[in-house]
Amino acid sequence: VGERSAVIQGEAGDFLIQSLARRQADSTAWLSQRDAQRRAILQPVREARIRAYLAGLRTQAKVVDRRKELFRPRNATAGS
Repeated sequence: VGERSAVIQGEAGDFLIQSLARRQADSTAWLSQRDAQRRAILQPVREARIRAYLAGLRTQAKVVDRRKELFRPRNATAGS
């Protein structure tokens, strides 16, 4: 308590940090929200990985457009 940091230079100016007081962290409150915090952090990362994976699949995919064959009238294919 009462300790000061060295001068910290920032974009908005120079700063000093001084500790005014200390208190123990409430570990029970943190434990109750830990899983929610973990999900909130990991979910965007998982979604970004899935998007990157799907984008990679799209770039490597070899797509053949066969709609003309699929939607051709049946009587035209009966003689073949």
